Amino acid sequence: MKNQRFFRKPQQDSHLHKKNEEIRVPFITLVTDEGEKIENCPTSEALKNAYDKGLDLVLVAPNINPPVAKIMDWGKYKYEQTKKLEQNKKSQKSTELKEIRLRPKTGPHDLEIKIKKMREFIEKGHKVKLSMMFKGREAAYLDKGKESLNSIINQLSDISATEDRIAYQFKRLSVTLSPIAKEQPKK
Repeated sequence: MKNQRFFRKPQQDSHLHKKNEEIRVPFITLVTDEGEKIENCPTSEALKNAYDKGLDLVLVAPNINPPVAKIMDWGKYKYEQTKKLEQNKKSQKSTELKEIRLRPKTGPHDLEIKIKKMREFIEKGHKVKLSMMFKGREAAYLDKGKESLNSIINQLSDISATEDRIAYQFKRLSVTLSPIAKEQPKK
């Protein structure tokens, strides 16, 4: 049992269609590589035609009766499908929530750097969660923390808007800034 290997059947890509011998129906509607449509064609004959041309028989519409199969180059089709999926992923815009952490005693130069970083995130379209953490007795100076957060919000008000009010929870003041949607120029 130690040296015994288990082999799995190669699985077909879930987003692609059945091809060649995987097609188990007796009759299909065949679309040739020239675009000609043949109704109720026996699957074995269609498969023979595809092999004679050096192409594959691909089931493109399996839920119709009879199913529709097309003679095409499988490798090229698979390549085009993966390219389409990649293009769709690129076109989807994902917004992330970036968090910037501050302390009440953060120096002015460090604040400038953090504000510059927040501006970059917001311009890229990300939301920014601004958190001011308090330790020990620092929690007694919440008003100074709120003033500091309000000044940062005012500095970024030209490109962002607050989603909610400044909230205090677990020795932490926090607020979320989201980018303002810019109007696109009319063509």
